[in-house]
Amino acid sequence: LFVAGALCAFGLKWSALATLPLVLVFLPAWTMLRITSHGQDHAPAAALDELEIAQRETARSIGLTITQTLCLPPVLYLVWSGSLMPEADAFSTAYAGGTMLLATLLAGGCAPAMILAWNKPDPEPEN
Repeated sequence: LFVAGALCAFGLKWSALATLPLVLVFLPAWTMLRITSHGQDHAPAAALDELEIAQRETARSIGLTITQTLCLPPVLYLVWSGSLMPEADAFSTAYAGGTMLLATLLAGGCAPAMILAWNKPDPEPEN
């Protein structure tokens, strides 16, 4: 999704057509990821024990750091493209920046579930 936005920023308008299929692939993948993490990233605190709450808060903190770091380049692109390249096509610039920002927000939103799923121990085999 980020690459589709970046290609649009470089003038390849056909790359905008890739956005919808990419989002449609992302949504089921995110749902599967949340199922894998047993919903710990978005469960109410009353449903979790103290260890799970601590793990969730740590994962959310890391996810926020990832989101802020990844969102910086698209935001800078939007700010600088408007000021340094006023002759650029406003629609392409806004679409490209918005698509790149959407991709980084989705990646940051997935980060807590990815961290929790990755750190979850494998279930004990049944004999």
